[in-house]
Amino acid sequence: YLAYETLPALVWRVDSRSKSIVFSMDTNSEDGNLELLSKGADLLVLHRPVLKAMPGDADRPWHMPPSEIAGFVLEAGIKQLVLAYHTPLTPGQELKILDEIKKRYEGTVVIASDLDCYTP
Repeated sequence: YLAYETLPALVWRVDSRSKSIVFSMDTNSEDGNLELLSKGADLLVLHRPVLKAMPGDADRPWHMPPSEIAGFVLEAGIKQLVLAYHTPLTPGQELKILDEIKKRYEGTVVIASDLDCYTP
C-alpha cells in the first residue's frame, strides 16, 4: 500500500522461484516505497506516463513523467517495463513517451493494449 497525500494506491509484487512481477498504477517514486517494492523485478506494469507539456499534468502528480519513469526503472533494476492504463491525456503521444524513456533506460519497454500478454 502506497499513499500519495490522501489518495491510496496498491502495488502488488509477485515472486516465484525464478521471476518477479510488480503491478502499480497511479503512483510515483517520491517516497522510495515503489522503488523498494520493485527492486530487481523482471517485469513492471506501470501506468502510462503523462508528458509534462500536456494539460492536466500538474493535477496528476502521481503520474510520473517519462523522464522520471526512466530514472526510476534504471535505478530499481527493472528488466522489462509495460506501460498500461490508457488515459485521455496520452492519445497520439506513444512514440514520444517511448523515446523519452529510452533516452535513459535500455531495457525492454512497451505500451500495452487491452488483452496483451507479457512474459517476464
